[in-house]
Amino acid sequence: MGNAGNSKILVVEKAIKVVEALRAEQYPVGVNELSRKLFLNVATTYRILRTLMDYGWVYQTSDSKYTIGYRLDLNSDSTQFYSALKDISYIVMRELTERENESANLFVRQNEHGVILQQTRTNKLMDYVQPIGSYAPLYATSCGKVLLSELPEHQLNSLISIMDFKQYTSNTITDKHKFIEELKKVRAHGYATDLGESLENSNCISVPIRGASNEIIAALSFTGILSELTTEKEKHY
Repeated sequence: MGNAGNSKILVVEKAIKVVEALRAEQYPVGVNELSRKLFLNVATTYRILRTLMDYGWVYQTSDSKYTIGYRLDLNSDSTQFYSALKDISYIVMRELTERENESANLFVRQNEHGVILQQTRTNKLMDYVQPIGSYAPLYATSCGKVLLSELPEHQLNSLISIMDFKQYTSNTITDKHKFIEELKKVRAHGYATDLGESLENSNCISVPIRGASNEIIAALSFTGILSELTTEKEKHY
C-alpha cells in the first residue's frame, strides 16, 4: 500500500481514538484538552471533530465542548448525548411554554416505546401531562408518530409487529394498516397530532428534531392541550 493509503489509515486511527476518548469521558471536553490527552495536533483534532459532527457521531455543546453524538448513543449505554440534548433544549422549551401557555415535551424512542426526556409545564390547574421519564406508546402519541414516520420500511414493520396496539381511548388507532396510513400523512405534513388518542380530552401536536444528516432524533410537542386543536391552531403551532 502506498503513502496515500497509509495516510488514510492513520486518519481513521486518529478518528477512532477521538471517538473512544469521548466515550470514556463523563462530561463534554474541549478540543485543546482532547488533543493533549491524545497527543494530537489541535488543528488535526478539530478537523476530525468537525467531520464526525457532520455525520452525527459527535455533538458540540453550547459551550463549544464535545461529546458523543446520537449515532453512537443509540448503540451504546452512554447517556452523554441525550444529557446534552436535554440541557440545551430546556431554554427553548421554557420560552415556548411561556409564550403559548402550553406544556412542552421532548420525546425520544427506546425500541417500541417512547420516553419523555425533557419537559416544561404551565401553571394551569388542569394538567394532563406525564412526568419526565415516563414511557408512552409510540402509536398513540403525536411524538411517537413523528419518531416512526421516516424509519426505513423494514425497521418500521419490525417495530409495528411487536406493538400491542392497546386501546387507550375511543380515538386510539388500533389497526396496524390504519396506523401506517397515519404515518404517511405525518411524513407529508411534517408534523403529527394526537387527538385524544392516548388520553381522553387531551390533544397534542409534535414536530421532529433533526440531526446533522437530517435524521429525526427526537420529537418536540405541545402536550395536554385541552381546547380543540383546530386547523388554525395547527398552523400557528
